[in-house]
Amino acid sequence: MPRLHSLFLKPTLKCTADCLHCKNRKNFYKGFANSRENSLDENIDIIRQAVEAGAYALHLSGGEPTLYPELSELIKEGRKQGMFVILNTNGSLITPPYADEL
Repeated sequence: MPRLHSLFLKPTLKCTADCLHCKNRKNFYKGFANSRENSLDENIDIIRQAVEAGAYALHLSGGEPTLYPELSELIKEGRKQGMFVILNTNGSLITPPYADEL
């Protein structure tokens, strides 16, 4: 059976920017506008299941993932599980203390 390589997780679809190149993506996600975000426990469970399926890379994106209040906990869980963690962010909310936390 093939093994999973990467988990692409979007903890939130909210964003701080209005980038032109994201217009098509935003239109696609409008259908999910009223959906609830997964809880931290649900996202941790998803990460653990992905690791069990062979994933070793965790790609966190969104929207703007730094708007997810427990982002640092997701990163910690990914690292705890031995994953290579990639954060795709526009950086608008990253302060030096937050960068240290992440």
